[in-house]
Amino acid sequence: MHGPTRRPVAFRSQVQELFDTLHSGGLEAFLKQYESFRHQSVSFRLASGLIELGLPLSHMCRVILELEQMIGRDGMAEACRAILKKVGLQVRPEIAPEVAAVLSNGAFLSYGNHTSGVEAIVFDSLFTRSDVYQIGDANLARIGPNITKTALLVESVPIRDAYRQRRWYSGMLDAMEDFFWPTVPDPSALQRNREVLDRAADLIVARGCGVNIYPTGSMRPDAAWRNGLGSLMRRVLRHPLLKPEQVFLVPMVFGIEFVDTIVTDYYPVYCPARWVARLLTSFLAGPTYVFAPLAIPLKDLHIDSGQAPSETSAQLEGIWNDVLKKAHLKFSGPGRARISPSRSAASQTSASARSNHTP
Repeated sequence: MHGPTRRPVAFRSQVQELFDTLHSGGLEAFLKQYESFRHQSVSFRLASGLIELGLPLSHMCRVILELEQMIGRDGMAEACRAILKKVGLQVRPEIAPEVAAVLSNGAFLSYGNHTSGVEAIVFDSLFTRSDVYQIGDANLARIGPNITKTALLVESVPIRDAYRQRRWYSGMLDAMEDFFWPTVPDPSALQRNREVLDRAADLIVARGCGVNIYPTGSMRPDAAWRNGLGSLMRRVLRHPLLKPEQVFLVPMVFGIEFVDTIVTDYYPVYCPARWVARLLTSFLAGPTYVFAPLAIPLKDLHIDSGQAPSETSAQLEGIWNDVLKKAHLKFSGPGRARISPSRSAASQTSASARSNHTP
């Protein structure tokens, strides 16, 4: 007599169930469901096995959940330093002394690229103070309450974009972002995001905190900068308590690429992608780094608080691109030069669109 048979479930339906589990129960529930499917379904095990050759989801989820636990136990900065050490990602900080002084005690708005996925961890590892915040995607809350303690969460809303210079991993990044960080087609999300920016400006100006933002809101190397940076700067400049000589702008270049994370223990040793990436990175000259040579007081920026956020964003992109050029000279090598200038700033050639404090 045969026992009951499990009704086969289409892979697409299982993926949808995983999506629903992630966004209703969080990352830990997602991991349990994912491993349950792999145990119970031969077809899912085969399909997910192919995915795991390039993207080891179960291992990556465990590392992220371990970071969540470490933050609760040791605090944000210490946990980030520990997880970077554990996975073996060594990032060289090149931060000018005057910038280090601002990051240690001052009120600042920092911004930079976000092309590897680990920049937020690297950024948090730089600090001992507890009043530094990062603007991040609201879906971070799916990981757990600890990782969002110093996060200002915004919702990803659909925008009209024309960037999409396709690269070999663009499809994978598209799929990852659509699955883990889906957009919210809700008009009220824009208002909630504006309120987050209001709070961020108040933290900087009224409380002397630091706030960091990634202007593209995406891991795609060819993503265009959005206007959130310009909107935040306008709020800072219009704040009634602003003392522009006491608040600083800190452009940062993170010399880390997606391939740099693959060669670490963030990917397990049995993953073929890790060994392919190791071969690729053997041709990359120079270290992974974070570069911050400038801390510009807002009084020297010469930005009109009444101009459109898009104009302000373009000016700040120009400053960042100039810092990127300095990084390319300092960390010379064909590999690191692949961290390319932001798309829209490439057309900003007018000197009036730059601060007189660009390097």
